[in-house]
Amino acid sequence: MIFLLLTVSVLAFFLCWNLIPNQKVSNVTGVFFAILSILSVLAMMGNFKYHFGMEQQTIVTRTEIAPVKQMMILKQPVGTDGSEQAVIYNKKASQKKPTVAKPAMDTKNVIKENASKNQLVTKGTYWVYKNDFYKALFGFAQKHELIKQTKTFEV
Repeated sequence: MIFLLLTVSVLAFFLCWNLIPNQKVSNVTGVFFAILSILSVLAMMGNFKYHFGMEQQTIVTRTEIAPVKQMMILKQPVGTDGSEQAVIYNKKASQKKPTVAKPAMDTKNVIKENASKNQLVTKGTYWVYKNDFYKALFGFAQKHELIKQTKTFEV
């Protein structure tokens, strides 16, 4: 929508400034469409660089994993300092091939022992649009963006 607004305002500015013979009308409408064009560009830049029209939202999901007696959780430190780790686990007891939670730049894997229930708790923080107006305005330009994510294996 913002691209359409920018295109229409630039085209209208050009038409008003160059093709309308009445100077008074063309100056007023030309200035209006020039300001609208500049505001559209500033809004796009603000959205891309500073997440204008967006807010941080944390989403928590809980998934049951196989009981410890029927599966094993393996962890392997990755990197030189060992702060990141890959975790191999089974989602179901009948699962033949294990699932691998790979470490990523914005994802952290944590294993908590002695929990009452075996589950994977995924807590992610994302940039989401504040309301439907901003979603309609910038929706085609930028998608929801992951800021950070923590996968906690409670066994």
